[in-house]
Amino acid sequence: MKSERFDKGSKKLGNAGYWLAGITVALLLICPVASRAQEEMAGEWEIHTKNGIERKPRSQPLRVDIGPGTIVDIPSAVIGIGKGRLAADIEIATSEGPGGRPASAGFEGGVFAMVEDQKGQLWVGTKIGLCRFDGQTWTNYTTEDGLAGNWILDVGVDTQGDLWAVGEVGISRFNGQKWTRYLIKGKNGGSDLSMSSHGEVWFAADGNLYHFNGTSWWVYDRSDGIPAPGAVTWVEVDKHNIVWIGVESPEAPFAPYEIASFDGQQWVGYDLPTGTWHEFMNMVFADSQNRIWIGGSSGLFILEGTRARYYTEPADRWAQVSHVFEDEKGRFWLNTIGGELGYWEGTNWTFFAREEKPVDLHSYSSLLIDHKGNLWVGSTFANRLLKWDRAVDYPTRVEETTPLPKQFNLFQNYPNPFNAQTQMAFEVGIQQDVALRIFEVSGQLVTTLIQGQYKPGIYHTTWDGRDAQGHRVASGLYLYQLCAETQQITQKLMLIR
Repeated sequence: MKSERFDKGSKKLGNAGYWLAGITVALLLICPVASRAQEEMAGEWEIHTKNGIERKPRSQPLRVDIGPGTIVDIPSAVIGIGKGRLAADIEIATSEGPGGRPASAGFEGGVFAMVEDQKGQLWVGTKIGLCRFDGQTWTNYTTEDGLAGNWILDVGVDTQGDLWAVGEVGISRFNGQKWTRYLIKGKNGGSDLSMSSHGEVWFAADGNLYHFNGTSWWVYDRSDGIPAPGAVTWVEVDKHNIVWIGVESPEAPFAPYEIASFDGQQWVGYDLPTGTWHEFMNMVFADSQNRIWIGGSSGLFILEGTRARYYTEPADRWAQVSHVFEDEKGRFWLNTIGGELGYWEGTNWTFFAREEKPVDLHSYSSLLIDHKGNLWVGSTFANRLLKWDRAVDYPTRVEETTPLPKQFNLFQNYPNPFNAQTQMAFEVGIQQDVALRIFEVSGQLVTTLIQGQYKPGIYHTTWDGRDAQGHRVASGLYLYQLCAETQQITQKLMLIR
């Protein structure tokens, strides 16, 4: 068998622009509102990086008529009693003093999560620790200050005002005076957390669901009622203190009961219909009306009881929805791994399409609106944080703009790092032969995911961490490369077993 190797010197690593085309733009009559809208659109992004703060103009938005969404029935079933059990595998340690070092924004490794505490301070979880912004200066915290680990995947604030962070090593808690570390013996760290109105904390950690009631730790897995096999990847507590989880199935992407809810007594699994939802579920969000918004690699829907309003057109817009956030006016802001930021006012959708210049929104996967109405957008891969002053005051009527043409592009995989599966997306601007391959960092070919002729459009595929012979490959850094007739783009991904 002929060996195929990766040509390291042919192209630089990086992301090209992600342009959307073929979108119907609604014509608006602005009349007296036009001057105010134009003035607002002339605003700027405030871009925080390790090199300081810079400002660049915002792009003009597109108002898109997506329609009311398709109503689909979501079969559900009571799976079992969620008895849970006391977690005996938690190690607890504390450190004296708050620590921290004043510094510039330390976003090397990307922004993974954000939260605002009761003092109005912004906390940012990154791959190199926690960053705190008090409105004027940044302070960085690492394991030297008491963190369980530096790779922070989610952050939250409980009803007592304590900061919680979950990451690759364990769980950290900060009360403003000292740090407390909770480590799961011999296990990996966590990926997501959420707080109840009762002050209880829920974590997706080591593939299970952990619950801290203020004094004791409890753990739930399949033997405790969780309906589906696989790893618990995210958790959200809604306004009625119902706990929602997403389970990453080790089987086919259409495996049933990938979403479940827990009312403290029993589990309910939701069987998502084949053809309306599949692949990865990146997030869940409970809004002020207690509707459950779920975003993933193939779409967005709102779950109301056992019925869902599912948005499918234009399809490209819903590639890998990563976050939804509700502002004080009841608008729902969302962003996608593909690089779009937009909001829904209840009738129409408005989007700020990603641009290579002046501000590239590609791979922005966290979103927050603070108590002043400022919108913060964090980048997992671009190592920076965007701030939009008083975004909630943005007018809901905007001028027509023209979508920009598509081009050849390979987007960052998600999730990254990953365990069971990761998804990759690529864009083809003209009809041509395309191949997507996985390589070891040494250049040795691992497997070919896609090879054939593709028409213009955006496409998605997954990799389950196996080589061409179907064997599981080892943990580590890998490269994936999109090759066309005259172009190629390479990205990095991390597999963690």
